[in-house]
This record gives sequence, structure tokens and C-alpha cells, in this order.
Amino acid sequence: GAGWSVWCLDTGGVASVDDFYGEVRAAWGLPPWFGDNLDALFDALRDAVAGPSVLIWDGSRAVQQVSESLAKSVIAVLSNTIAESDAFAVILREDPLSTEAEPLS
Repeated sequence: GAGWSVWCLDTGGVASVDDFYGEVRAAWGLPPWFGDNLDALFDALRDAVAGPSVLIWDGSRAVQQVSESLAKSVIAVLSNTIAESDAFAVILREDPLSTEAEPLS
């Protein structure tokens, strides 16, 4: 109703970097020639957020378990996309840079 586009990404089942990019391609309907790299991810996000958009990312911890550097780099790409957009938000359902659950207070 508010005009926001919702992008979902569930990487809970990824077991490799290739799996991550395959999941991005499938979830967002990207063409087969989409490059499996961070620049292509940034370009895809920048193109997608022409209007107000929110990304809901489930399974980010699995990406961190596959490659901590990839998880940190994806967070950086998302942060850069947020900085360049007037209306882009990201919801992480779990912290990809944490290996332990934090106690509730």
C-alpha cells in the first residue's frame, strides 16, 4: 500500500560462493549472464531500487559460514546501496557476522 517493492533473499541453504550468487539470481529473477561478483550485485541492486525498496535477507549466517569475507563484502555492498538511495532498507533476520546467539536480557 505504501508503494515499496519487497525483495526477498533466503541463503540459508548455501554451501558455496557459487550457491550464494545462484540464489541471488533465482530470487531476483536476474538473467543467466549476471556476473557472480560483488560489482554485479551492486549494479543489480542499484538498478532495482529505482523506487522505494526493502530487502529481507534470511540465512545470512550460512553465507558467513561459507565465506566470512563474502558476508562482510555483501554487507558493504548493501550499505553502499543504502547510502546511494533515497529509499532502500535492508532487514537482516540474523546477524551474518556473529557466530553465537546473543542472550536476551
